[in-house]
Amino acid sequence: MRKAREISCRFDLDPQTCDWLIGSVERLGAEPKAATREFAIYLDTPQAAIGNRGLALSVRRSGQFTSDDVKEALAKTAYGLPAPNGWAEVAEPLSAATSSPARRSIRALLRPKDEPQCVQFQVETQSDRWALRVAGAKTEIKLERLRITGNRRQMSCALATFARKGGSARDFFSLLKQICDPEKLRLSAEGTALRGYRFCGGLRDQHVTAFVPKLSPDMDAAAAFQTIARACFDQFLVNEAAIRATRDREAVHQCRVALRRLSTALRLFSPLVSGPEGDELFAELKRLAANLQKARDLDVLIADVIEPTVGKDPPAPAQALLHMMDVRRAAAYDELVAALSAPQSLYLRLVAWIEAGDWTRDAERKNRRREDVGIFVERKLATATRRFKERCRDLEDADHEERHKIRIRAKNLRYSSEFFESLVAPKAHPKSHKRFRSFIASLKDLQSILGKENDVRMARRFLASLMQEIGEERLSDAGLPGLAIESLADNIKGLPEAEFQKKAGKARRALADIKPFWDELGDR
Repeated sequence: MRKAREISCRFDLDPQTCDWLIGSVERLGAEPKAATREFAIYLDTPQAAIGNRGLALSVRRSGQFTSDDVKEALAKTAYGLPAPNGWAEVAEPLSAATSSPARRSIRALLRPKDEPQCVQFQVETQSDRWALRVAGAKTEIKLERLRITGNRRQMSCALATFARKGGSARDFFSLLKQICDPEKLRLSAEGTALRGYRFCGGLRDQHVTAFVPKLSPDMDAAAAFQTIARACFDQFLVNEAAIRATRDREAVHQCRVALRRLSTALRLFSPLVSGPEGDELFAELKRLAANLQKARDLDVLIADVIEPTVGKDPPAPAQALLHMMDVRRAAAYDELVAALSAPQSLYLRLVAWIEAGDWTRDAERKNRRREDVGIFVERKLATATRRFKERCRDLEDADHEERHKIRIRAKNLRYSSEFFESLVAPKAHPKSHKRFRSFIASLKDLQSILGKENDVRMARRFLASLMQEIGEERLSDAGLPGLAIESLADNIKGLPEAEFQKKAGKARRALADIKPFWDELGDR
């Protein structure tokens, strides 16, 4: 019998909403456990060498303590000495994008010139726990009220975590839907450490890139899909929080990547998971993604097309165009932040569908769900790769529309392959891992060549549309940006056709020569 998946959901809530949550769980008969108090000191170098590697290092103590206890802990741990009695040193990842480090792994990251460490921020936590059993679901509830202090500022926030301890996943999410009012609770992938770094500063990047789902050879196809889908959505949640907090532009891109990867997983596992419930949820995600696309398209147009073309000291028409585009981008970000900040029942409904949706109970697809992940991967990727290579045979002579379709399929095949990287770990399967890296690199090369051509076509199309819009608006100063648009359109040039065919052909042949990395997965 396969081991049941661990399921937990974390929510943000306003500290003033804590009494409402406590009342809600107690009315359902929750049994309170002992409350705890904890004080944590997060250490880092002045340049945040630890945090900028996606890690966090803290010393913490539960129960009562004095200011002298804190001073002693700082005096020792800041110089790499063992924490004093009563204090524990804890190394942790900032998000799911970082693997959990051992203590010596963090210390090894620091060079002598990085020492000594200093206090990045401090966190006081009051935790309350309950055990709740309703309709077959055994659930542990943890409410944390946090006070984060750093950089001469202070912030109060609260987190509620629900963890399934028994019963079916369906019963667990049925309980969550009873309690988790989207007006008061917001699904989140941010832990305390990441929250503290974002509040106090120090991180170079607010976004996280896609990370490898933690699959194991003994998983069935259903568990693999759930692990992959949750990893995609966790990436989305971390980045959408960064957008709401800082309007980070790369986080917008990574949100789009996360949703594309999630859509790829849905297509890859469609024989298991397709159905009306999932279709409805993904239609809602597409509407949300439209706001992301509008902001991202303007970012790319300004940073990759307009600014490089007009130079550092642009003439008056180009300055007028840049100003107009900046205004439009600000408005697009206003719309995006407003859309993301609205109460989101969609998030919990999506996670509930991933973990306990109608597809998990479909008797006709039971055997498909139970298929070993290795056999599933070998079968699906072999077919997808064969079809992709067949479609690429006439790539050099394909028209623009067909090249665009091939680019999308290259991206989907790359995402589908990347999902299973943990099954070909370099130490356990060096040959398969080497083939995997070569396969991904070849797909990226092909995708990049096709993507640059597509970017040129999209930029020209956007500028033509913008020129028409300016003419229709009849603005008094429309002539200035209009002149700049005409000049830009003339200067946007892609690869010459002969050079494109040469590069595309080389990338296509390189991909065709790579042996499959999945050919032994079904035998394990």
